[in-house]
Amino acid sequence: MVSNCEIYDIAFDQKSQVPAITLSGNGNSARNNEIYNTPHFAVKMKYANNCITEKNYIHDLPKYHRFDGGAVYLATGNQFFNRGNKIAHNYFENISTNGAYLDNYTMGNYVYGNVFYNVGNGTKGSKNAAVYIHGGGQNVVSNNIAINCPFAYKTGSHIIKAFNTTNYLNSWYNDAKNHFKKSDKLFTDFTHQYPEIKEVINKLHDSPKIILDHVSNQSLKKISSKQNRKSQLDMYDLKGANSFFLNDTDNLEWINWFMIRYQSSTFKNNIYTFTSDEFLPDFHGNDKGTKGAFKLGNESGVFLMAPYKLKVSSKIKKISNHRVVDNHYLKDFPLNIRGISQSYGLELNSILSFPDIPSFKDINLKEIGINKSINKD
Repeated sequence: MVSNCEIYDIAFDQKSQVPAITLSGNGNSARNNEIYNTPHFAVKMKYANNCITEKNYIHDLPKYHRFDGGAVYLATGNQFFNRGNKIAHNYFENISTNGAYLDNYTMGNYVYGNVFYNVGNGTKGSKNAAVYIHGGGQNVVSNNIAINCPFAYKTGSHIIKAFNTTNYLNSWYNDAKNHFKKSDKLFTDFTHQYPEIKEVINKLHDSPKIILDHVSNQSLKKISSKQNRKSQLDMYDLKGANSFFLNDTDNLEWINWFMIRYQSSTFKNNIYTFTSDEFLPDFHGNDKGTKGAFKLGNESGVFLMAPYKLKVSSKIKKISNHRVVDNHYLKDFPLNIRGISQSYGLELNSILSFPDIPSFKDINLKEIGINKSINKD
């Protein structure tokens, strides 16, 4: 555990990719810290299971690497069995990049009870968000508050389209094949610990024969190369998207392929609001910064989802299997949660409560940051 620390102005020589705290392994935590003025990340979680970043006050960063990254950065996507990590009850303030960034197919984690204030406003054109999930699935984002964030929640497809995307797929298929058969101890242990992982493993085992043949003859990485992409990966995705769109159960293995490639996370019971019209995104999609947002519940510029674009009868059909349920856009900024408000400055009440939204659990800001009652000596 790293707890009750104040960490700032670190990394004098190597600035990029250097966090204040790194969590790896199983069950480690960063709790009740204040982290600011770091060059890139506040907390990085990699090769991690059941690690927790909670009740930290993270603000005013990054100071160096402003174009890619996030305050709390998860990069566990190379191993589908690295999961169960939590980002919970933190206060993110004045973060120019992303708040919680689940990168490169990171799967099976939880982001809940956090407050994101003025997150993602620092770099125009990058479309940063309070929570950014880059290709991964089975993540649950719930009971968070985003204030003055241009995008509250965003999913990305760059990793799905990148030339090295099949490096990740190759790792998953080989791990499933070599270590996670139903007769293997790891399958029993992991499905007991993480019941939802069974769905991922089954989809990997029950993928199209042509994909499993690529795994067997070690050619899976090559299908996303420039030479092969159009004739192989793009064609496989098209076949998968058509099967998914038509719910063609006769081609269930291709539906499995599509759902492995375009994974599903859940966004539920979150709140997003703005202190004034000055911070409102362009809900009509005229501004280049928010144009093209995938509309969910007739809202664009708050959610930005990267769907699969399937051409159906000469029209483009956007397909997304993300679950977006019971989120709340508060058009009028609730006076009961704020104290003093200034441009890019906000003093929140100690308890954030929303009695009109019974399903939303109160957030106690008194518990966030360094616990002054603990004797540091």
